[in-house]
Amino acid sequence: MSEAFLLETAIAAVRLGATPLMAGFGRPIAFREKSSRNFVTPLDAQAEALILEKLRQAFPEHGVLAEEAGDLPGRSGFRWIVDPLSSTRNYIHGMPHWAVCLALEREGVPLLAVVLDPFSDELFTASFGKGCYRNGERQSVSEIPSLDQAMVCATFDVEGEVAEDTISQGLGYYARLARHADLRSLGSAGLHLAYVGSGRLDAFVTNDADPFAAVAGALLVREAGGVVTDFRGNEWTASSRELIASNGRFHDRLLHVVQGA
Repeated sequence: MSEAFLLETAIAAVRLGATPLMAGFGRPIAFREKSSRNFVTPLDAQAEALILEKLRQAFPEHGVLAEEAGDLPGRSGFRWIVDPLSSTRNYIHGMPHWAVCLALEREGVPLLAVVLDPFSDELFTASFGKGCYRNGERQSVSEIPSLDQAMVCATFDVEGEVAEDTISQGLGYYARLARHADLRSLGSAGLHLAYVGSGRLDAFVTNDADPFAAVAGALLVREAGGVVTDFRGNEWTASSRELIASNGRFHDRLLHVVQGA
């Protein structure tokens, strides 16, 4: 099984998943609340089903972790992580800022990432040790040297049983960051990380990293020369909800500000 075939299949899968999403975008659509302020539409499941069908046809022994279908174990050690719609909320509101995200890992190690923005037809890809690309062109993180000159995307968790704590934490680091950097919040974790990897954003901070999108996005950033950690400076993994991704040039300073040190 070649790396080229893996990537080719992954790209075909995300483009298939984007088809019904683009066809339904901007039209009235039913949605339901999976949990407090966490929404899903029928098109999420439809897009995911198309992605899974493509992957199963090509790799029947691979496992899958999908946002709607859940954990589907395999027999090969490989596992695909699927986010069919990174920012359902943006999608429901007719905001053209969402993405289809797909990652492949082996024994927990990310090997491949694909993030597609269907509106701009921008395809972000990365393979472990081979770099980050946008529509086939090599990408790198920005060269902004200091936090004071940076454009940073900052978000925080507003739902769940501990929402009061995570909102308090988020408001704290958001206020501290606002004293140093130009802040943005765009809505799609997959695109936030893709933008750090392509140098459009200098950093992304959240205490609510969606692993379905962040596994792919974190590999994009790392392969573009950036750094991705948790709030304590440890290497970020899918088991950590806290995530800081940056170009690496001011990462320590960013950690200190987020921690309130």
